[in-house]
Amino acid sequence: MVGEKRYDHETLRTNNRAIIFSVIAAGRETSRFELAKTTGISPATVGAIVDDLISEGLIREMRMGGSTGGRRPVIVGLNPKGRTVLSGSLSVSGMSCTLIDLAGNILARRSIQRRVLGNDAAKALVEETAGGLMSDPASKALIGCVMNVPGQVRAADSLVLNSPPLKLSEFDLPGILKNLTGTCCQVYKDTDALLLAELRRGCAKGASNTVYVWVKAGVGMSYQHDSQLLILPRGGFELGHTASISGGSACHCGNTGCIGIELSEAHAIELYTRRSEGTVVVSDYIEICKVAVRGDRIALEVLSFLADTLGSVLANVVNLLNPELIVVGGPLHLAPLEFHNHVRKTVREKVLWPFKSAARIEFSALPDDSVLEAMGEEFMKNVLFPLP
Repeated sequence: MVGEKRYDHETLRTNNRAIIFSVIAAGRETSRFELAKTTGISPATVGAIVDDLISEGLIREMRMGGSTGGRRPVIVGLNPKGRTVLSGSLSVSGMSCTLIDLAGNILARRSIQRRVLGNDAAKALVEETAGGLMSDPASKALIGCVMNVPGQVRAADSLVLNSPPLKLSEFDLPGILKNLTGTCCQVYKDTDALLLAELRRGCAKGASNTVYVWVKAGVGMSYQHDSQLLILPRGGFELGHTASISGGSACHCGNTGCIGIELSEAHAIELYTRRSEGTVVVSDYIEICKVAVRGDRIALEVLSFLADTLGSVLANVVNLLNPELIVVGGPLHLAPLEFHNHVRKTVREKVLWPFKSAARIEFSALPDDSVLEAMGEEFMKNVLFPLP
């Protein structure tokens, strides 16, 4: 029983630290008295925790507050550069890394655009990109690294089990970064990181049951249930590798007819080229969406076909998980409103009747930096205030 009481006390103190720090980290400069009043935590506990946070360099005393007749209070605020985290993204086109401080500010950045295929090529790129940031002064306050990569990631140790786009197999990204930085590392599946950004900064803010679907080179999916990002032990939610048609195009996973291929940018370009008989060349989804907005007939036909496919896929997701919100990420947010409404209409037509009014569908336009910032903020919260 003694051990159990100690555990409860530690849990309470950790929670109180997190609450007090979150108030200050939100950009609010305040006094110990106001913190106690705002949080409902006893003044003695607030005072002790604030002193600890100051000694740890996480917050600092800013100035003396105004007098209300008694002793003037000391105003405390966030010490943004007290800690930093290396937040990065590894993709088929290269790697981007940033150093982010406690306030979510990007202090330094290094990006290298180079195609990655295989463990050795990926290791060299990580060492060159992330290693290049270690000479920056902000790296002296580094407490860890957080990365995202397409593929399956083992939750227990962040080993990249498999990444078909990058041709990675059992890729020890955490080990590589630990050798470079001397700190721990967490790796997210790319769509998990994108969903995290939507929950913190995008259209999913405040939602508790959300599906995120990414559509570009392929199709990826992540899921938030009961306000928690659901990360399965050995990866999962591989929506893009669900077979949609028999005998379809070959996928890099080795199968044919995968949804990710049918909705891919490459397939959209192929459809456009075929319908235009090669007289007009488009290079990506962005260009197809832009010419569609200008009324290009072929682009509108291609997007209409893809809206039927995407709507059917999302209807299956609704029937399986019944989320309150589906966020579609990627360049299709640039498509005409009629494409977005076509997708929504197809979903409504194909879901079970109890779900017809349940799921809201939004197309996201979050900037890339939002993902790196959200990962950095989440990592710092988990490292600085881990629950016992």
